[in-house]
Amino acid sequence: MTNVRNIDRVVIRFAGDSGDGMQLTGDRFTADTAAIGNDFSTLPNFPAEIRAPAGTIAGVSSFQLHFADFDIRTPGDRPDVLVAMNPAALKANLRDLPRGAVIVADTHDFTTRNLAKVGYAANPLEDGSLGAFQVHALDLTGMTVGAVAAFGLGRKEASRSKNMFALGLLTWLYSRPTEGTEEFLSRKFASKPQIRDANIAAFRAGYAFGETTEAFTVRYEIAAAPMPAGTYRQISGNTALSYGLMAGAAKAGMPLYLGAYPITPASDVLHELSKAKHHGVTTFQAEDEIAAVGAALGASYGGALGVTSTSGPGVALKMETISLAVMLELPLVICDVQRAGPATGMPTKTEQADLFQVLYGRHGEAPVPVLAAQSPGDCFDIAVEAVRIALHLPHSGDSCCPTATWPTGPSRGWCRTCRRCPRSTPASPPKPTARTASSSPTCGTRSWLGLGPSPAPQAWSTGSAASRRPTRPATSPTIRTITSSWSSSAKPRSTASPPICPPWWWTTQALSGASRPTCSSSVGARPTGRSRPPCAESG
Repeated sequence: MTNVRNIDRVVIRFAGDSGDGMQLTGDRFTADTAAIGNDFSTLPNFPAEIRAPAGTIAGVSSFQLHFADFDIRTPGDRPDVLVAMNPAALKANLRDLPRGAVIVADTHDFTTRNLAKVGYAANPLEDGSLGAFQVHALDLTGMTVGAVAAFGLGRKEASRSKNMFALGLLTWLYSRPTEGTEEFLSRKFASKPQIRDANIAAFRAGYAFGETTEAFTVRYEIAAAPMPAGTYRQISGNTALSYGLMAGAAKAGMPLYLGAYPITPASDVLHELSKAKHHGVTTFQAEDEIAAVGAALGASYGGALGVTSTSGPGVALKMETISLAVMLELPLVICDVQRAGPATGMPTKTEQADLFQVLYGRHGEAPVPVLAAQSPGDCFDIAVEAVRIALHLPHSGDSCCPTATWPTGPSRGWCRTCRRCPRSTPASPPKPTARTASSSPTCGTRSWLGLGPSPAPQAWSTGSAASRRPTRPATSPTIRTITSSWSSSAKPRSTASPPICPPWWWTTQALSGASRPTCSSSVGARPTGRSRPPCAESG
């Protein structure tokens, strides 16, 4: 009889060839874990290169899941359970396992030829080299072929369901529900009844094998994590980022325009937003990264919210246009979904190494706010905040999150967000007025995105151009985390003249990934050039 043991957390890694369905297996196990209410974090890991020969270490694909009955932040470092579909998967991941870890290996592919491909002189499942681990050597492929024999599939097609057999076994071992996976398979293969029935049969066979075998003496249960009552959904960072951009544009009352060139791992943003035409979203797949950001900037010039998504190599190509957006004072949101390595890098690997590039990568003096998400769910809030900053960041110098300085150049003379001065009612721009030391048009404080009124912007004096610059203490260049509040209680540093109108033409970059800072900015020297006049002055 199998004993049931309650544990608080576990890390599981599914590993096999790129064609063994490890990503699908991990995704389904994650969905079943979410249905129970466990807190979890995942790490899909698949080759960045052109598909390597089967059975080689370069071709190993894996999916790691960490779930627990408490709040967790990482997918884990050392798997407690490894499901290895071939010798390459075992050798590629063995060094990550702690002593006592569970190994479930498919003996079918541990042939002399496959062992030689990865440098094994003898079968590690038989030579005692894995004595420090709990090894379960099972013929997963053979049992799968037997379970689906009634559906008339060839051996090669039948063996493709071995990932579902392994999923069924792990579902039983960690007390996951089965209904969700069966419903998913029914939907996914609805147009292929034979494949659908074979996968469901293999999944059930794996679950039944766990119930009947004596190989496993312990079955595990992990209670649900304490969470506030509500409706939850499983979501990726790119999907949350897409929804946040849509929400920000909708609350701003502006159409959303995405100019993007497909690049891993940012392509999902383009895929997701392309489904939202009925929500006023326009997507443009450009011929290259430069054309993509140019199209987004042009859309901003035409009155839309311009957005472009890319990864590190694409950000490097977009730098000149980003500087142009700063110079033209047009709103632009750049989403940098980071990936590993310099130059082209490794598209399917993640890394947090673009921070300096997005902070300092532009030529000349072209500072931009930079926001970093701390979790997939936080990507939604970061996207909304990026839109808000790009459209309505006030002139408040370094003290206001997260700008490093303020824009320079002539004023358009009126608020381009509403096409009129907030104090006036006509829908057309106000007539130019002479600006004197005794009179200066002002703008009222406005609320946006339901987040409360914007902070009172920096007051301006009425003397020379030099004295009209907001004053601040000198500070050395640095990177810092900003925690400024956007409450309505903020006051201007001087009351010599009324505050200026909050501008909207700030370029914002959003870093996607597991970065921890909420907001970073560079603090540099005070800008040169003409200071920004109040909103009703004609430039």
